[in-house]
Amino acid sequence: MNPQTVIDESRPMLSEFLRDIGLRRETDSLELSRLLGPFSTWIEFQTVQDEDRFYLASRIGAFICEYMIDSGLASRTIVDNRIVLRMRFAHQVVREFDPYPVALGIADKTTTLQQFLDAVCSKPQ
Repeated sequence: MNPQTVIDESRPMLSEFLRDIGLRRETDSLELSRLLGPFSTWIEFQTVQDEDRFYLASRIGAFICEYMIDSGLASRTIVDNRIVLRMRFAHQVVREFDPYPVALGIADKTTTLQQFLDAVCSKPQ
């Protein structure tokens, strides 16, 4: 699929998915900071079959992107036909990462969505 199409469809798809799994109502706004904990817990309790890994990971990846953009911590761009998030750490220091391999790790239970976003989004002390 074209990366720009994925970006364009990300928020509506995520909104519908979170509604379908019972975490938001049709009339609710998409407050991802409020939904982070419940969605992370929901993922933890899922038994993910091999054939469902990429489906779930695409939803988790969309959540990561939209959450970080909504929080003002990242911007999204396309690099080499891949969607990447760019985080600015200092005046001229920018880190890029692909959220979808991370999302696969979360779907595979190597970490939780909550732990990942808490670690990535926390400010250094």
